[in-house]
Order: sequence, then C-alpha cells, then structure tokens
Amino acid sequence: MVTAEAVGACANVDSPASIASAIGRLLGAPEYERDRLRQHCRAVALGRYSWEIQQEGLVSLYRSLARP
Repeated sequence: MVTAEAVGACANVDSPASIASAIGRLLGAPEYERDRLRQHCRAVALGRYSWEIQQEGLVSLYRSLARP
C-alpha cells in the first residue's frame, strides 16, 4: 500500500536499521516534500480509506458471513 499509494517509505519491520533509515529519509526530506507528502496522504486517506468509502464493502462482508 505504501508503494502503490505513494504514502511513505517502506522498511523491513524486522530490521531496526531499516526502520530507522526509512524514518530518517522521511524526516530528512525538504520541508516542501514533507508538506506535499502530508497533503497527499490525507487526500488518499479521505478519498479511499475513510469509513464513508469503506463501509459498504465491510457491511456487505459481514452480511455474507452472517448468512446461514
């Protein structure tokens, strides 16, 4: 999701060095890039992953699971 949506930096979660490097890349980016990323992340979250967008699929899944 991070790569597909361009919303951050990927890291190997089993490697503290990899996590630190990803965080460092994000924090070390120029302010205008961090601002652009912040705005992009918000737009992606509100446009694709908000409850209003996701609720229909989730409710439909629960309904299908509740059927006998």
